[in-house]
Amino acid sequence: MTIRNLHILVGAFLLAHTSGWAQTNVSLCHLDTLSLETFDLIESSDSTGWFWNNNAIPSEWDIASTDSTLIIPSATLAFSGLYELIGYSTAQSDTDTVVISSVLASWDVLVLEPFELFVPNGTLTVCPEAESTDFYPILTTGGSGGVTWNWFIQSPDSIQAWNNPDSPAISLNAASDTAGYFAQAIDNMGCGNIESELLTIEVLNGIEAGTIAGTGNGNDLGFCFGSSVMVTSTSPVTSSDFTIEWNLYDEDNMLIQSQTGTDLSFIIESLEENVNAEAVYSTTEGCTAQESATLDLLALPELTNVIINWDAAQSTLCYNTAHGTASVTENPNDFTPWEWQWNVDNGSGFQPLPGANGTSLQSTPLSTTTSFNLSGTSTDGCGSIGSNLLVADVFPELEDPTIAFLDATEDMAICFNDDSPILELELAPAAGMQFTWQWQADGLDISGQDAQVLSPFGLNASTTFQLVATSIDGCGMLNSNEIAIEVLPELIAGELTTNLDTICFDAASIFSSTVASGGDGNFDVQWYFGTGVELNFQSNWQGLVQPINNATESFMAHVQYESTYGCGTVASDTVSVHVFDALQSGVLSESQNICFDTSPIPLEVTPASGANEDFQYTWLVYTDGTNEPNAVANGSTWSPEPLTGSISVSVLSESEAGCGTIESNTVEIYVYEELIAGAITAAESPICYGFSSGFEASTALSGENISYQWWASQQGQEYAEIQGATGLNGQTESLTEDASLAVTYTSEDGCGTVWSEAVEVEVLPELQAAEIIRQGESSTVCYGYTGPTLTTSISATGGTQEFDYAWQIHNSNEDWTTISTNPNFFSFGILTETTDVRLVATSTAGCGAVISNQVSIDVYNQIQSGIATNDQTICYGETPELINSTPATGANAEFNYQWYYGAPPVPIEGETNEALALGPLFETTSFFIVATSDIGCGSVTSNSIEISVWDELIAGTLSENNPDSLCFESNAEFSAFPEASGNDMLYQWYFGEYIENQPPETLSPISGETSLTTSISQLNSSFWLSMEYISPYGCGSEFASPVYYHVLPQMQASSIILEGGVQDTSICFDAALPFAVQTNSAIGANGQFSYQWETSENGVSWSLLSATTDTLQMEGLPWSDNFIRNVAINAACGSVASDNLFIHVYDEFVPSIASNDQLICFGTAPAQLFGPGAQGGGGNYNYQWYEVVDTDTIPIAGALETSWSADELYSSETYLLRSESNDGCGSGFSNLVSIDVADSLISGSIELSESGEFCAGESIEWEAIAATGGIGNFALNWFYTNSSNSNWELFSTDELMAITPPLHDSTLVYLEYVNACGTIISNEALVIVNPLPLTPAISGDIVPCLNSHNNLLEANPYDPGLQYSWEALSSNINISSGETGHQILFDVDSMSSAEDLNFFLLLENDSTGCVSDSTFQLTASEDVAPSLGIVIKKPNIDILVCSDSTECAQYMWGAIEISSNEELLLENGDEQYILIENFDPNNFIYFVDVWYDCGDGAGCETRMYYEYTPFVSTLEFTPDDFLIYPNPSAGQIQIKANFIWSEGMVISSTGTIIDTFNSPNPRIDLSSLPAGIYILCVLDSAGNSIRRSLILTP
Repeated sequence: MTIRNLHILVGAFLLAHTSGWAQTNVSLCHLDTLSLETFDLIESSDSTGWFWNNNAIPSEWDIASTDSTLIIPSATLAFSGLYELIGYSTAQSDTDTVVISSVLASWDVLVLEPFELFVPNGTLTVCPEAESTDFYPILTTGGSGGVTWNWFIQSPDSIQAWNNPDSPAISLNAASDTAGYFAQAIDNMGCGNIESELLTIEVLNGIEAGTIAGTGNGNDLGFCFGSSVMVTSTSPVTSSDFTIEWNLYDEDNMLIQSQTGTDLSFIIESLEENVNAEAVYSTTEGCTAQESATLDLLALPELTNVIINWDAAQSTLCYNTAHGTASVTENPNDFTPWEWQWNVDNGSGFQPLPGANGTSLQSTPLSTTTSFNLSGTSTDGCGSIGSNLLVADVFPELEDPTIAFLDATEDMAICFNDDSPILELELAPAAGMQFTWQWQADGLDISGQDAQVLSPFGLNASTTFQLVATSIDGCGMLNSNEIAIEVLPELIAGELTTNLDTICFDAASIFSSTVASGGDGNFDVQWYFGTGVELNFQSNWQGLVQPINNATESFMAHVQYESTYGCGTVASDTVSVHVFDALQSGVLSESQNICFDTSPIPLEVTPASGANEDFQYTWLVYTDGTNEPNAVANGSTWSPEPLTGSISVSVLSESEAGCGTIESNTVEIYVYEELIAGAITAAESPICYGFSSGFEASTALSGENISYQWWASQQGQEYAEIQGATGLNGQTESLTEDASLAVTYTSEDGCGTVWSEAVEVEVLPELQAAEIIRQGESSTVCYGYTGPTLTTSISATGGTQEFDYAWQIHNSNEDWTTISTNPNFFSFGILTETTDVRLVATSTAGCGAVISNQVSIDVYNQIQSGIATNDQTICYGETPELINSTPATGANAEFNYQWYYGAPPVPIEGETNEALALGPLFETTSFFIVATSDIGCGSVTSNSIEISVWDELIAGTLSENNPDSLCFESNAEFSAFPEASGNDMLYQWYFGEYIENQPPETLSPISGETSLTTSISQLNSSFWLSMEYISPYGCGSEFASPVYYHVLPQMQASSIILEGGVQDTSICFDAALPFAVQTNSAIGANGQFSYQWETSENGVSWSLLSATTDTLQMEGLPWSDNFIRNVAINAACGSVASDNLFIHVYDEFVPSIASNDQLICFGTAPAQLFGPGAQGGGGNYNYQWYEVVDTDTIPIAGALETSWSADELYSSETYLLRSESNDGCGSGFSNLVSIDVADSLISGSIELSESGEFCAGESIEWEAIAATGGIGNFALNWFYTNSSNSNWELFSTDELMAITPPLHDSTLVYLEYVNACGTIISNEALVIVNPLPLTPAISGDIVPCLNSHNNLLEANPYDPGLQYSWEALSSNINISSGETGHQILFDVDSMSSAEDLNFFLLLENDSTGCVSDSTFQLTASEDVAPSLGIVIKKPNIDILVCSDSTECAQYMWGAIEISSNEELLLENGDEQYILIENFDPNNFIYFVDVWYDCGDGAGCETRMYYEYTPFVSTLEFTPDDFLIYPNPSAGQIQIKANFIWSEGMVISSTGTIIDTFNSPNPRIDLSSLPAGIYILCVLDSAGNSIRRSLILTP
């Protein structure tokens, strides 16, 4: 930094009494010397001298000053501002001497700030070869503002000048080495030159890409599909740390994976498509390699399972036989070699088959269903594949079948005459196989029992069963296990008795029953019990002995014995028991409460009732603590002695009939406890004077319902009640003397009062307060001054004579506040208001506090200053208004005043009044007044009043940075410097037209332009500008000097044209582009232009071309539309573009594509073929569709559009679309369009899964063969209809197997096949559905009598084509004839009721095998028929006698002629016996009808025969073991027996053998015999005769 002197000489001529003067502007650097000097001053005759204005020269300056010279040694001491040399002279008036002064010279001095540099950052890092790098600019402050810059580059051993623009910022291009730079800044006004700190530009390390490669499983064709691929890179070439950005792109160049870090490897977890891998390398300083390393990674196709098949189809194999050969028929994975392995699963999971490593496998004999598959492993590591599954079904090894009961609980004996349990096949010989079945009984086949379930039939003897299974697949015959069924004996009821027939009320009686017998000997005993006519089942009674406890009325019972084995129920007789009425006790009089040791009122009880009404009475007493009573008296009354404890009393009434006792109600004689006083347990003593004493007593030692009262006695007086003290604790009233206390206990039940012992209470002396006094004089204290000291003159007394002391004060704003605990004295601190003082003494014994006398300390009011008014703002050099102040207050209201100004404050001499008058002011100044108390209470200062003086108004100038030369129609912004001096100035721009070589005449304000900047748009001529600076406070305005601005002429563009002289042209893609020529140059601005050719695809966004010559050769332009223009560039005013040339380049010609391939149905037309049309090549095209036949393309006549519709097709075809540009830009074919024609539809067929005819109500299974052809899978719809209904109904969908709903008529069925190509149907198949036998009507003895025999029941109409099978549904009915005809005879026992008479009839059609069943219910008559007796013949006489000799019996004898079956009544046949003349038992069957008539009408009849039993019961087997059907029969019968028999015979009703026959002939022809009743007899292997009744019909 250099320092120089500035010497300014100012010439002026000074005339006496002249105020005119000249002002000079002076600028100087920060450390320059300021020297101001005038010369050639001419003094007037009356001038007396001159001086320098003191306001401009502060007294603290170290200056040298003469009359006309002012020297300031350093500008750091100088202020910017106005310096004035003042001349003055004196003149004498009549009364005074007048001094006249004027400004002789003035200087406006600007002292510049120190010239300094600020370097924001001394270090910059850049990447190598960076195109442009700028430092943050170096900043300068101070100086003149104009700076020249010189730059230097510094290496370790030298410093050299560096050719950098004259700029405060470094600009680098393509830096390669780290270097240091510094700048030299030179102030243009000579205020110094400064060198910057060294600026280091560090060039970062560069980087060169590495080489990348991929590793993973695969081969030369690519990597395995879905495999993991590792992409690795060699390390990039760099000396710095670096990062790698890995990017993975798909075939559409879409980013699918990315990774950034330092890892030189990149994992592709699953490669499933061709991808491109890229690595971008960056140093950690942020520099990135410009090239990228890339790698194409190809993916092999995805693996697909192979297809394997058997060489020939084969059904399920027998156990331990072999299948054929399995081999690979389709392998789509030939892009990689394979290792093969056949695997086998025989039920325990797939296992490799050793040695089976080829593509075919020969099966070995198999013993179980076995699955085969083939697995392959790629030798390239691409993974494994499998195959479809081949299954060789093998029937399992046959095992003996197992039979079991259908219900496992039936594996036990059955009841007498019950149906056998159902047996079923439990375990077949082998699962999944089919067999025929035959049941055997005791080793013999059972006819008709050829299913897996053995139908039940009645048994009365044990039988062994077995099932024989025969494989229909030829795999053998096997016998099942044997099952034996046991039959139990018939049921017999037990006998019921009771131990007592009369009992007391609520007493017990015991029913006992003997054990029932029959069945398995185990029974559920069901008791029925009641108190009236009806007996009810007692579900919770068990066993054969049943006690009836707590009986309250007469009752009866009987027992039913239900076989737990399910063999039925039998009942005992009914037994009755009488019950006495219940006992009712007498009633005692009410309970009593009495005092201790007194007697109650005498007691009395009312009479008891019940049983036989006779009773004995006993008085019972219960005492506290005992559960057992004491008997104290007899009779109906009792008078107790005095009691000392409570008792309970009741009366026991005892029945003389032995029906027990009953106790009356209980009454209580309650004895109150003896009253005994408690004691006083606590009384507070001593207590303070005037306090109350708390007390407490214990409860009474004995007594109840007690009240309490406390008593007090003072100075030996009588006790008086303490009001309100009625509990066990409380307080006395205030006590001032010692006292005695006692409490009384009083019974509220009237049993007296007792007193406690007394206790004494001591009372302490009364408290007396202390007295306090003030020390010193009792004068008033100034506000904020220290107060006096107070002391204790008399101490407090009373209580225990021990106190805590507290000095307390209070004033207008506070309650009493403790400020000291000194017992003797207290000294005040600072006081601000009048304050009262007192001393509080508090008894340490808790007897309260006493307060001393009160002393007041008076305090003057705080002194308060007056208020000065008001602040003012004036213009520079104006006189302010008078300043006033209100008086001060406080103390004694007497004050002295003094005004001050400035900071630090300076007293204004002589200004001691409450108002202040001032002269003119040139700077802002503050004033205040101080008031001082005349009695020494201090002083106060008023508020400060500020007289603000606006700065002197001095205009600024327009900025020298405003552009002085402007382009035509440009927009420019102009600025002005702020005012040199002034406050909050307002601004107004002024504008004036420029007239050549003339100064501005008139400037006009620019509307709205009121800031220091203004913008002017569309400048088209030169102009003047100025700025008016306006004071907003009414202090005037000043103008800046006007400035002239020049506007350049308007620019006009050059002219250009295309080759051939045209502005626009069109060409094909890839054709040669024409050239363009500039025909004339641009003009305007400053006339200096350079030129640049530009191109654009849209006429909006332009790109530079390298050509700058007049002619543009257009090689290298893109093959798209191009706009061309020539741009003239003027360095000052920008550029102007020529009109656009347009070269339209047709898009590259692309022939039209064609629509997608199609799959269509046989014989249909494809959807219209179409193409979206060609693209590019000018937009006008010709089209032609072609048919492709082998390798030839044949044009299709008339197919000249982008769309074309083909005719119906019956074979697949291929087509092409040819497109041709009409503008000569090319032609081409589309893709091939394949129209695949599906096979024609061929229906499948349907058939029954099981052939034959069916019965109504069955659901029938169907099977179908699949249809072929068409497109897609077939939807399947099964339909059916019967012969009487033409409507087809859907019954199943989607499966080739279907089951109809239950059918009732022969039915037609077909299957509908539906896919995308239409609907076809199968053949119609008929299933024959035979009707079920119709339910017959019944006739005969449909209202049979109870206990009747040989009742006839007949099914009508009779159908000889049906098999009849009857069954009685109740054990109370017995079918006594054969059960297999349309007629049966049956017996009804005496225990039946209407609902018991139910029959089941099964009908089976002989020809169709269809079965129906019906149930019939008969209603029995209320009459009971006589029991079946016998008819005997007396010896040696033809007299027949009936065994029934009942008193009311009636008889009717008759005979049946055997030959004619005619029934005859015999004469005199109304007695119990009859004499028959011409007795002929060979030709007649004799009988007697017996009925009862005891005067109430004839009852039911029973017919009894002589030596004729038309209906014989089986001897050793139940009827189901030996069946004859049909029975009745017209002559042809069949025999079914579940036992082995050898011979049989037919016996007439007279016992004559009519015919014989031998086993095993089951069918017998008896049609030659006359109608009648016969006996069919067979002999079993043991010689037993088994007989059944047979009825032959005409």
